[in-house]
Amino acid sequence: MAELVNDQDHLIGRARALREEIVPSLTNVADDPQVRRVAERFALAGAAGILAAELGILPMQSSSILKATTACFEGWKSHRGGGKSEDELNALRDLKYFFEAHGAARFERIIRKDPNKVGQKSEDFVVRDRCGYRVQQPDGAWLYYVLPEAWNREVCGDHAPSLMVKIAKASGALLPGDGRHLQKKVQLPDYPSQTRVYALQPDLLP
Repeated sequence: MAELVNDQDHLIGRARALREEIVPSLTNVADDPQVRRVAERFALAGAAGILAAELGILPMQSSSILKATTACFEGWKSHRGGGKSEDELNALRDLKYFFEAHGAARFERIIRKDPNKVGQKSEDFVVRDRCGYRVQQPDGAWLYYVLPEAWNREVCGDHAPSLMVKIAKASGALLPGDGRHLQKKVQLPDYPSQTRVYALQPDLLP
C-alpha cells in the first residue's frame, strides 16, 4: 500500500497506458462511439486489476484479469445487442417487429407457380391498409415487396427511411436492384408495368 502512496504519478501513468492497450482488444472499428466509451470503463477496471496483480495485492495473473475483463465486456455488449448505436438498435427492433406483427395482415400474398410469370393475388384473405406484396420462396421463407410510400410512412415509423435501408442492406435482408438502385424493379399483379419496391427478407434480420 505504501507504494501506492509514494509512487502515485507512475502508477496513474501505468494505469492509463494499460487502459489504452486493453481498449483495442475489446472493440472493433465498426463499434459505435457509445460502445467504445463503455469499453474504456471496462478497460480501466481491468487496468486496475492488472496493477493490483503487479503490486502483489491480487493473487492473480495479468492474463487472467484481461480474460475476465474481456468476458465481462463481451457479455455486456451481447446483452445490449451488439456494437451498433442506440438509434440503429431501436430501428432494427422496430423493423423486425413490423413484419412479425403485420407480415400476413398488410401484404397481399402472390401465388406464383411459374417464377418467370407475374403470378396472381390470393383471394383467401382480405388485406387492409396494404403495404405491398409477399411471395413464398422455395425454401419456405417469405420475400416481401414493400411499396416505397408504405416503406417511408408505415414500415419506418419514426425512423429515417435511409437508416432503415442501411440496416436492412447491412444484414443482407434487403435485395437491392440493378446498379446503385436500392429498390428492385418487379412486376406486380395490380401494376401494368414494372414498379420499384423494397424487396426484403425479414428472416435475415439479425
